[in-house]
Amino acid sequence: MSVSFRLKTDAVRWVGVVLAFWFTLSFVASGCAKVQSHPEPAGWPGGVMPKGGFCPAQKADDFDDLGAIRAAMRQLECLIVVYENRPEMASDTIPRMRRLYADLVEKLTKRNRWDDDSAVWEWLYTYTARLNPIRNELARHFKIPVFSVNGHHRAAALWAESARRHPVDTLVHFDSHSDTRGLADPARVLQLGRGIMKGTNIRSAERELDQYLNDPAVPCSVGILLLGFKHFIWPKPDWYGLGDVVMRPFFYGQQIKENPGIKALSKDWELYYDRSTDTTGRPPVPDDSSWLRLPRPASEMGVFDHVRRLTLSVFTTLPWPKDADKDALLKRELLAAIHKGNFVLDIDLDYFGSVDLTPGLSRKAPPSHYEGRNKFLKSDVTDARRQKWLAHRQHVDKGIAEVEAMMTFLRRHGRIPTVVTLADSTYMPFSIHWWSEEFWEYGPRRMLPYVQYKVRKMLARVYAGDGIGAIP
Repeated sequence: MSVSFRLKTDAVRWVGVVLAFWFTLSFVASGCAKVQSHPEPAGWPGGVMPKGGFCPAQKADDFDDLGAIRAAMRQLECLIVVYENRPEMASDTIPRMRRLYADLVEKLTKRNRWDDDSAVWEWLYTYTARLNPIRNELARHFKIPVFSVNGHHRAAALWAESARRHPVDTLVHFDSHSDTRGLADPARVLQLGRGIMKGTNIRSAERELDQYLNDPAVPCSVGILLLGFKHFIWPKPDWYGLGDVVMRPFFYGQQIKENPGIKALSKDWELYYDRSTDTTGRPPVPDDSSWLRLPRPASEMGVFDHVRRLTLSVFTTLPWPKDADKDALLKRELLAAIHKGNFVLDIDLDYFGSVDLTPGLSRKAPPSHYEGRNKFLKSDVTDARRQKWLAHRQHVDKGIAEVEAMMTFLRRHGRIPTVVTLADSTYMPFSIHWWSEEFWEYGPRRMLPYVQYKVRKMLARVYAGDGIGAIP
């Protein structure tokens, strides 16, 4: 092979390499140009969004007049799934979720067909429960966070988390129930709670405490044990038949040793009233399932461990008294019980209507002809049900307006919460069969999306200038 032929062959080979390299660059540049011509938020799998964005508005079906509602729910479901799997897309998903959710509540409320739309409201409740953790994460960025939980016992861990920033000594607890049930193992609760207070792996410590408690009737007890609340104020509806108790001395304790000849008390950590320490001059505190009255002074009853002393107040605030003198007295007593400064505000949404207590919503055995919602029901029964839920909605609106007036009054006198917790209290494990629908829920599921939405908007109005995170 001659030298000249070898040079020509090498030249042809290099020309081929250069051409191949040029075509490769052109192809890559073209592809990049296509991607850059449709800039999408980072974080979508593969770095590129599907053409046209994600979770577009759904087309309403025409099966009935709820087609647009179903379409919005499908879109909301899509956005929640995207967020759950790609939390880094929060800035794209959360604003749209909030708008959709608020729009759904407003549209269903405007329909005002609470029994006919019961299934829709209950589906919306499942979305409410899924949105609560998202709201809770956002709430932590505000001066006054507003947290939402289903099991009320989960509120205690959130109080402990907030107390790391702003220690407080007062708990104001709106509820149909006192939620002061005793604890079998206070030492274990303290051990788990201190994991939150240390500030390391807080979310993990909160989950562990939640799982251990697993009882929606204990949050106030846990808060008093863990955080040492000195003042417990329980505003309640009138359907809980207990007279007002104003700033009386109580104590929590666990009896570990009783004196000979004295009947033993509960070995659990319980709430006790010791009349010998009550120097108010008022009549003795009445009996109630929320506490135990000591038959003799505590000093004669034996030895108590894990003692926590506090003043306890119970006020009937729903309905608010119309009489001017009673109105003025209740306001004075509230200001005396809730010291000036910050406090923990806890609202169990069954305060506004509880099937456990509220007249017209009381638990009852299903009627013999009841075979599921509205199915095979006589028209007069269906009409009665519709009227019941319309009346309940009006009852809720009235209660929220009264609480707003009360909180506005307290804020005007320097009583501002440091953290707010809202509890659904659906008691869901009891309501998973058709025969227990409406009969075994403390807060009816069909009403809870509406109640929580309205309470959040109320809180946002009252504490608008205080940095509250009451995101609907």
